Amino acid sequence: MASLKLVYWLLRRRLRYSWGLLALISFGILAAVTLKSTGAMYSRVLGEAGLRHSLASFSPQVLNSQIISQNRPLNPADYQPLLETVEEASEFRVGHLLRKTERFGRIQTGLPVSNRSDPAPRSGPSGRPFFMTGFQDHSRLSEGRWPGNSGSLGPQGVEIDTAIGGRTSRSLGLPVGSQVFIWPNRAASNERITLNVVGLIEPNDSDEEFWMGDPAKFSVQVVGEQVEVPFYVTEEDFFGFLGTRFPTVVGDFGFSLFIDSSRVHADTVEATQDALAGLETDLNKQYPRTLVLSRLSLTLDEFKQELTLARVPIYVFISLF
Repeated sequence: MASLKLVYWLLRRRLRYSWGLLALISFGILAAVTLKSTGAMYSRVLGEAGLRHSLASFSPQVLNSQIISQNRPLNPADYQPLLETVEEASEFRVGHLLRKTERFGRIQTGLPVSNRSDPAPRSGPSGRPFFMTGFQDHSRLSEGRWPGNSGSLGPQGVEIDTAIGGRTSRSLGLPVGSQVFIWPNRAASNERITLNVVGLIEPNDSDEEFWMGDPAKFSVQVVGEQVEVPFYVTEEDFFGFLGTRFPTVVGDFGFSLFIDSSRVHADTVEATQDALAGLETDLNKQYPRTLVLSRLSLTLDEFKQELTLARVPIYVFISLF
């Protein structure tokens, strides 16, 4: 008991003479802890606000992703596994970010087109039939009707309906009721694709997100030294007639992934970039030369660099305590 009394007496004596210093030290510790916790909270808020600003700086179509598999046969039996692979990989990697998807296909460039059925031209523009899901919902008819699924197979090839842009019609002198011919194989001049122009079309809004910033389906395009003429056909005719009759002809297939960028947060930036990179890796394991195009990953890179610079003053300030 005597020892406890002595300790109590010494403690009271120490507190009596040093309470001011102890109070100051306690206040300093409390202030440092408060500043550090406030700094961490401010850093998180800064990160989330900075990310929202970075994403809002670009239009939605720029942040969306597009998968393009090049030089694939038109054969429906070859396309179906590609479609299943893309759907599975997209759902696994970025399914939590997707709002919707659309798909398209187009024949390779370089196939001669003419309004004369014979002979096959040696030079001139290239005819490029394509399909695109959702196309009719985002376009309008200015004349005629939409293509129907009423194609036919014959010994000389296939005959299907098509719709072209009004500018294409004016550029090439192809009104509704015209016929054009495409030769998928120059060595077999008796085999051709006959396209019946049944409608003239225009986009509802060329700036709409659906077009991914490139509504190039309504006018003649110049790609390098090649002049390309787009012809819209239905997906059923594309595979049921073009792909069935000319299975070895190649083309490009694409898949538009519409991303909900509001689902990306500051603490999931790295995971989102890894998912986009993993998507391209997964697809190229089975289909080499498949591209995943998006500015989202680059935007997230720029955000991370700007966030690091913005956090430097906070780190310096906190380190002083």
